[in-house]
Amino acid sequence: MTTTFDPTAFKATTRAQWETAADAWHRWGPSIEDWLGEATERMLDDVRLTPGARVLDVAAGAGGQSFAAARRVGPSGHVLATDISPAILEHAAAVAADQGLTQVATLEADGEDLSAVPDGSFDAAISRVGLIYFPDQHGALSEVHRVLRPGGRFSSIVYSTPDLNGFFALPVGIIRRIAGLPAPAPGLPGPFSLAAPGVAEAA
Repeated sequence: MTTTFDPTAFKATTRAQWETAADAWHRWGPSIEDWLGEATERMLDDVRLTPGARVLDVAAGAGGQSFAAARRVGPSGHVLATDISPAILEHAAAVAADQGLTQVATLEADGEDLSAVPDGSFDAAISRVGLIYFPDQHGALSEVHRVLRPGGRFSSIVYSTPDLNGFFALPVGIIRRIAGLPAPAPGLPGPFSLAAPGVAEAA
């Protein structure tokens, strides 16, 4: 039996799942930063942040990378953390306030539709393990391109191929086997959707 992928339903389900998981994801924040910290620093190096820079974070989640960016751009800079889940953005806003990062703001927004963000209004954009879950990755990247100023830079953390990522591949493989679920077809969102050589470049 084959099923047709419905991006609208997928986004609605994703949003509902993150609304439910937001508290747990927030509690695991320190572990997540330990896990992704080195890659995050490299992502931020890639976009060459300087004091006073304006940064867009797409699919920011609980905002760990938003806060790291905010510390780099300093109080004269600005970081806008966007996500499809308002519950997880509440955690991001609370942590930013607790850390005195007044340069961090949040916005509930679909990364494929950043219509609330003006053209050319950011110096840099980042996305930490968010782009892989967009049904229309090219559309999301087009929106990022639109809101960046000329010469602005974008960097994203995505997962490599399953053979190099046992952290995801092993448990997901077990779940799929027990539940009788196929792997996502090429071109569909998922942890390894941008893993194969050339796929990210094509998007």
